[in-house]
Amino acid sequence: MQESIRLPKMELSMEEGRIQKWLVTAGIFIKKGEIIAEIETDKAVVELEMPQDGSILSFIAKEGELVPVGSAIAELASNSAISSEVNAASSNAQTEKAATPIITAALSERIAISPAARRRARELGVDYTKLKGTGPRGRIVFRDLELAGQAVMAAVQPETELKSNLPIAGGQPLSKMRRTIAKRLLESVNTIPQFSIKKSVDVSKALEIKQVIQGSLAKSGIKLTFTDFLISAVAQALNKHRSLNASFIGSPYDADCFIVEHPDVNIGLAVSTDAGLVVPVLHKPDELSIASIARLRMSKIDSVRKQSLKAEDLQGGTFTISNLGMLDVDEFQAIINPPEAGILAVGSIRQAPVLIDGKLEFRPTLILTGTFDHRVVDGAAAARFMQTLSEQLQSDEWILV
Repeated sequence: MQESIRLPKMELSMEEGRIQKWLVTAGIFIKKGEIIAEIETDKAVVELEMPQDGSILSFIAKEGELVPVGSAIAELASNSAISSEVNAASSNAQTEKAATPIITAALSERIAISPAARRRARELGVDYTKLKGTGPRGRIVFRDLELAGQAVMAAVQPETELKSNLPIAGGQPLSKMRRTIAKRLLESVNTIPQFSIKKSVDVSKALEIKQVIQGSLAKSGIKLTFTDFLISAVAQALNKHRSLNASFIGSPYDADCFIVEHPDVNIGLAVSTDAGLVVPVLHKPDELSIASIARLRMSKIDSVRKQSLKAEDLQGGTFTISNLGMLDVDEFQAIINPPEAGILAVGSIRQAPVLIDGKLEFRPTLILTGTFDHRVVDGAAAARFMQTLSEQLQSDEWILV
C-alpha cells in the first residue's frame, strides 16, 4: 500500500501553496527532516521537510502547480520498495514507519453552523456549504458569511459599473502575495475594532548602551540595531501584561467565541521585500539577551532575503513590530495582523526638547504608536502596556549577552 505526502498548513492563514521546486528525485532514500521541496505560500517561500524515512515513488504535484492545503503532492514508495533500499536489519523499522499514515484527518460531513448564521447566509445569498469556516473547529461564523456576501455583491455588480471603476491604462495584476496582503488587511480593519495609543519616549540610555557594546559584538559578526532593544522591551512588557499576549477566537455574534492568552511571547517583525510584506517570528525573545536577539533577527531577515524560511519561522506570532524609523518617518499607525491583539509602529529617532530637572535639554526621542484589538483589551490595559514599554526603553537594566 502506498501513502501520500500532503501539503501541510505552513501558516495560520494558509489555504493553498505553489510547488516552487522539488529538491529531491524519485526513488532515492530520504531521511526524515531532509528538505524535499520549496513551497511558495502567501507570504514567503518555505522549505518542506520529509515527514518520515523513506523514498518518493512519484510526484503528484508538478513544479509551479498551485495546490490546496491537505492535498496529496507526492506518493511514497510501498513498504517493499523501501525495504529494498536498506539493509535487512533496518528494513523492518523502515516498514513500520512507512505503515504509519501521514496527516490522515477524516473530515466530518456535518457542516458546523448555527441557525442564526444559516438565516444570515440566506439573507446574503451565500451558499454556506461551499465555505471554509474560520471559527473554532472549522465552524462557519458571521465573519465568514459577511466576507462571502461581499464577494457575491461584487459578482452581481453590472459590468458597465465595473468597467467604469477600472483604471484607463497601466493596471497591474496583483501578485499572489499582494492579493493576500490586501485580503488580510481588509479583514483586519473590517472585523477588528482597533484603537491606537501614541507615546513619545526618550531613548538616550538605550542608545548609549548600544554604542558601548556594538563594537565588541561586531567582532563576533553581530550587527546590533536599535530594533533589537525594541524586540526585547516589547517582549518584557508583554510578559508583564499577559492580557495583550492574546487572541480573540471566533465571532462576537457566536456564543462559543472566546479569548485565549498565549503561554509564550513570540514577536513578529515586519520585513519589506520586493514581493510584499513578510513577518518572520522570533520565538520567546523575553528569554534571550540583546546579543542573542540580534543574532536571531539577522538569521530571520537573511532567510527572508534568501527565500529560505521554514514553516515555523512564520508561525506562532503573538505581537508584531513594524519599524519605519530607517525611512525617516516621524510616526504612523499600523494595522493589526490577525489573530494577534496588537502591533507597534515605530518612527524615526529625532532630537527633541525634554524637560530634565527643570531644564530643557535635547534628547534622542522616538514616537511609538500601539494599535490594539478592543475586543481583547480596553484602553487602560493598553495604556499600562505602553507605559511599561516606555519605562523599559528608558531603563539601563538589560540582559546584554
